[in-house]
Amino acid sequence: MMILLALALILVIAGGGYGIMSVYVFPDDFEGQGSGEVVFVIEEGQAGATIASNLVGKGVVASESAFLNALEAVPEEERGDGLVPGTYSLAEGMSGEAAVTALLDPASRLGGRVTIREGLRPEEIIGELAEGTGLTEEELNEAYARTDELGLPDYATEGPAGYLFPDTYRFDPNMDALSVLKTMVTRYHQVAEEVDLENKASALDYGPNEIMAIASIIQAETGNKEDMPLISAVVHNRLAEGWPLEMDSTCFYELGTHGLALTEEQKTACKNAPGEYGTYGRVGLPVGPFVAPGKSAIEAALAPADVDYMFFALVNPETGETGFSTTLDEHNAMVAENQDEW
Repeated sequence: MMILLALALILVIAGGGYGIMSVYVFPDDFEGQGSGEVVFVIEEGQAGATIASNLVGKGVVASESAFLNALEAVPEEERGDGLVPGTYSLAEGMSGEAAVTALLDPASRLGGRVTIREGLRPEEIIGELAEGTGLTEEELNEAYARTDELGLPDYATEGPAGYLFPDTYRFDPNMDALSVLKTMVTRYHQVAEEVDLENKASALDYGPNEIMAIASIIQAETGNKEDMPLISAVVHNRLAEGWPLEMDSTCFYELGTHGLALTEEQKTACKNAPGEYGTYGRVGLPVGPFVAPGKSAIEAALAPADVDYMFFALVNPETGETGFSTTLDEHNAMVAENQDEW
């Protein structure tokens, strides 16, 4: 009887012990890498327990113990600099091990996160980068001038304008200005390869820099992706007919200003002195891109719509609606009909 009682006590203790072990050795934990994005900040001087608690609060890990156990399991020689203060890109529902791996990986650190929008001019890109990275405009302009070191394609004859690809970047806080710009040029090369720029340009009897000039016009003239192939068609059709392109965006750039439509005075100024980028008063493309076109604009430049449009105009500045026409009479009638919208 005593033996049986002792055995029962051992089983109870063992059962209770397993229950305790399941909480501390096998805590609640998610599986895998999680999903979505959680921006997580480690503050200067925060202890591991505080970081673990904050991760639970953000829904990144299921329990503090899951994270701390995983952290403890990382060999000392693999911890690098440890949990470095900074801003990190994590996910919801990560396993403790996945969260630890991400936080120990410098690539997860957001650093200077900067979104460069499509259609910005070079000086506007420099301004956005300065604001988002902590680099000065002077440093960025100095790097911008080092054209031989930026990794530009051979056909970028006029320098980096148009070849600093618009995208969202996560720059390391210690990255210098030249590296920042090189990263953007590298992204351009990736997109150019994705769209097969050089081969498709050749098939259209254009050089890649000419296609980029067309893409910059398309990007500057509209932000509506649906209109891009139609505007591309107008540009290609005018070039084929030997017409002046007469694109307001190129003259605004040449004049160093912005606007929705040129005034008569501005048109006259552009015709009298079109420069290298203005398209009033001369036939042909600008010498290169003048704003940063996105992927959609580049694709549209390579694949114009199969239409005979020769004109387009912004007919509603509030909605961005653009109208297209084939003849000058149709164009003038369309503009007159929509003058009240301006």
